[in-house]
Amino acid sequence: MAQIHILKSDIKSIKLLNVKGGISIADIRRLHDPDHVMNGWLYDTATMQSITYSKVDGVISGAYFSKQGIAIDTDSRLSFTEFDTKQPNFIGGSPTLLLDGKQYIDYGMTKSDYLHKYKHRRAVLGYNRDKVILTVTDGLYTIPELIPAIQGIGYTTAINLDGGGSCHLESKNRIYYNTLRKNVSWILFYTYKICKECGRRY
Repeated sequence: MAQIHILKSDIKSIKLLNVKGGISIADIRRLHDPDHVMNGWLYDTATMQSITYSKVDGVISGAYFSKQGIAIDTDSRLSFTEFDTKQPNFIGGSPTLLLDGKQYIDYGMTKSDYLHKYKHRRAVLGYNRDKVILTVTDGLYTIPELIPAIQGIGYTTAINLDGGGSCHLESKNRIYYNTLRKNVSWILFYTYKICKECGRRY
């Protein structure tokens, strides 16, 4: 599995994008210049709009799958919570996968055999006590097969994102998976730098 592990203490900010009509990774790099980036949550390829419950800078979109997922507060701290959170940013699980280290599958009212039983390349966002972890699988997994695999790389809380041809994962110096799609949603991470002259973080 392709993985990026980011220490929570190194995260300066996290930015969610929800762009009707989609935006290419080339434009993400040019316009936003993130240190790490992965694809986001599910969207309708016909309407090019988000379908998963989500909230970006307080703007709500989507009405499918779980109303539980990962919220991101104004200090870029992640927590597992409900869709009606007061936090400005939220990504619902499609489905949720892990909570407190244990299997926790929730599709809400939109369980999909296509998502659950069929094998797909998967993208997973989650965290443990010290790190935020971003993963795109090398192989194809059903949801039940995916859970033990991600437990083995350190997740304690995790949600399933969009997968298949939408999968994208990269850092500044390495592209793990490259999508040719203009995904509607993206998750961008910015980390602190160290000043060579003074040793301070900025």
